Amino acid sequence: MQTGIGIDVVDLSGFERQLRDPASFFVTRTFSEAEIRYANAAHDALRTARLGVRYAAREAFLKAWSSLRNERPPALRTFPYHHATVTHDAYGRPQLQLHNALAHAFAEDGGGHITLSLSHDGLTAIASVIITRP
Repeated sequence: MQTGIGIDVVDLSGFERQLRDPASFFVTRTFSEAEIRYANAAHDALRTARLGVRYAAREAFLKAWSSLRNERPPALRTFPYHHATVTHDAYGRPQLQLHNALAHAFAEDGGGHITLSLSHDGLTAIASVIITRP
């Protein structure tokens, strides 16, 4: 069995400044419409945390996947952040759904089961991803 592990931490104060930049397309180029709606349903601080932890999830996934590609180049030239979406199962547990080019490249590389954990508190958001392959 192969295991890839990734973790990412986001400083929410700096992340909030990025979200507030009126010239930036960061939110619409990074998050799905459903994630944006979910975040916008909350007050400002929680909105920032919800988007920050979802960004951390994407970064943690990239790190976990990269750890499985030891000594090989990246599977994609650029990482399509908008092709990953954080959803929740019926019990509220987070899941990472891959779409389009990202899903295809991950499957071509051997795929695997993605386990996602998210947390945010105060000015910090953190995500961890474990990818297991038989």
